Amino acid sequence: MKMLLLLLATALAGCAVSNVEGYSAVTVRNPELGEFTFFVEVAQTPEDFREGLMFRESLDDDKGMLFPYKDSAQRSFWMKNTLIPLDIIFIDENLIIKRIHNAVPCRENPCPPYVSGVPVKYALEIRGNLTTEKNIKEGNVVELKLNEKR
Repeated sequence: MKMLLLLLATALAGCAVSNVEGYSAVTVRNPELGEFTFFVEVAQTPEDFREGLMFRESLDDDKGMLFPYKDSAQRSFWMKNTLIPLDIIFIDENLIIKRIHNAVPCRENPCPPYVSGVPVKYALEIRGNLTTEKNIKEGNVVELKLNEKR
């Protein structure tokens, strides 16, 4: 019986990172401080890509939203209708962080863009200032564990 429980616990531990509450997982590897895992919603529909985290009043430190694109290109985000500060992390096809913006809610019209500056395949939005707090930097490597499409 103990062996069965041990095997079950081991199997569940392997699933834990990529399947928390239906979220996908994005792990940032920082050679100086270790790993940080974010459980993310994955943008899939045109509406998801357009709205992102607009109108959210809060965001837990371990949550975020991932925007996966079919191809690499320069990307641009804005903070229109976004109520909380966000860090926007642009990631290339090799899963290397290329650019980080500490973005603040926009009260102007038009809102200024936050651009990747280089071709990227992913963008990750997390709570504002977390990249500074966790010392996440350009050049850090990212690992993606994406759940199946809804």
